[in-house]
Amino acid sequence: MAAFPCKTVLFLVCSTLAHPVFSGFLKRDDINRWPKPPCRMYHPVPPEVEANCPNITAYVCDTKGRTYQNECFFCHYQWDFGPSVQFEKYGKCSEG
Repeated sequence: MAAFPCKTVLFLVCSTLAHPVFSGFLKRDDINRWPKPPCRMYHPVPPEVEANCPNITAYVCDTKGRTYQNECFFCHYQWDFGPSVQFEKYGKCSEG
């Protein structure tokens, strides 16, 4: 029984790992396929208690062109102002 030479083993391991590693660098994420913000997760507490959204920047854009710091701020704004506030996309709204 002959053993594989080290170069052959190295080649097989590298070629197996190359596709998943390098395909992630070349392919861009399609943010249009991401799910809408999970607003139930940020369900408002009683009205007398102020919302406590995390200080994380992950922009969310609504259909009226308003950008929110993150989905928590978007969800609370949506609850305050009703169904006229609708999710458009993740990321900043285009200006202009």
